[in-house]
Amino acid sequence: MRLKRIALRLRLSAWNRCRCRFAVLGWSRFLISIMIPALVPITAFAVASLAFSAKPAHSMCLTSTAENNCSTFSGDTLSQATQTYTSSNLGTNRYFQMGFRSSNGSPYTINNLAYSTDGTTFTSFSGSISTSSAFQYLTIQNPFVASPLGLPFYVRYDILPTVPAGVGIDSMFLASNTGTSTGGVLDFNGGNFEAIERAHASVPAPLPFLGAAAIASSIKRLRRSSEKLRGLSPR
Repeated sequence: MRLKRIALRLRLSAWNRCRCRFAVLGWSRFLISIMIPALVPITAFAVASLAFSAKPAHSMCLTSTAENNCSTFSGDTLSQATQTYTSSNLGTNRYFQMGFRSSNGSPYTINNLAYSTDGTTFTSFSGSISTSSAFQYLTIQNPFVASPLGLPFYVRYDILPTVPAGVGIDSMFLASNTGTSTGGVLDFNGGNFEAIERAHASVPAPLPFLGAAAIASSIKRLRRSSEKLRGLSPR
């Protein structure tokens, strides 16, 4: 009789353990079903945030042409633009001047201006300038005194951050042979006068390729983990 009672207790204990195991697995399955859909977008957002934080802090020009390496740029990051000027007048012009404006008239800083005759070695000039609705000009430059600018001729400058998407930044390159000016701005009386305008458009930065790949990889890992856990739960 005593042995029967011991056997009965053992069976009840085993049954209770089994019921507990299935209850835990049932709850696990339930929690997985509500957590996975929530975790996927959260993980995607986190990975995307890390990808954006890892993007370069310089030269965020996005599209370019042969003459303008910064047709579009990311306005929330410093962008370095390089203009290439190939007009035949530059073979005789000795003076040049740069001006900038913004499409919405707000002040955005342009600085670190430099010129080059080979596109590799640059020489700094002037200082910085803030844009407005009308072109704002830096001082007139006569870099080679009696010698012409030559061609091609390059000008490089930085567009500082905080330019909202949709805003345009225009540059104006003026050049002449004699350097005559009106109100401190080169004019057409200078001989072989040249005025070349170039446009930069601020656009939202795209999600980096590695960021998108990381998101896809994280989602796959979550799904695999979910499938493994579901395989342990009762059907």
